[in-house]
Amino acid sequence: MHDKWFEITYLEHGKMVKAYLHSILGNWEDADDLTQETFVIAYRKLDEFKRDRPIAAWLRGIARNEARNALRKRKNKREIVIGNAEDVDRIFAAFDAGNVSDADSWEERLKLLGNCMAKLPEDQRTAMDLHYLEDKNAGAIARITGFAEKTIFNMLWSARKNLKQCIQKLIRAGDASHA
Repeated sequence: MHDKWFEITYLEHGKMVKAYLHSILGNWEDADDLTQETFVIAYRKLDEFKRDRPIAAWLRGIARNEARNALRKRKNKREIVIGNAEDVDRIFAAFDAGNVSDADSWEERLKLLGNCMAKLPEDQRTAMDLHYLEDKNAGAIARITGFAEKTIFNMLWSARKNLKQCIQKLIRAGDASHA
């Protein structure tokens, strides 16, 4: 019984998990390896899964932990596309709840997210990169960029807000071609 349910779960969510991992790791090869590892762990922990909860979120939680472990091992070589895992989780959750009609695959949805990231103003992208990719706090970013620390907080907040609005716009429009 578990095997058949798990097989269906893999077929339904494998591409999503891989795209999610790619959005954190920035690398399809690593995402593929960690997707396999995620499903091995999920299979082992299947009895712990509460079936009244969303399976996609549970799988992303396992994948996020695996990605964090992988990133710790290669801390100086990180290539994160979106930001930290919590931001990626919120974005993927928005796509879970929404309907982006032209986004038939998680790879296509990931491309849409990348388009939203590319629309951020340069100062916001720089602040996000320094904060999420290089683990810099607002004070350190302020020293690097020459902006005031409060300005950095505002840039990060604005970047998150702009990203959220872009995602919501795609969901409302239901038309991936406007990304």
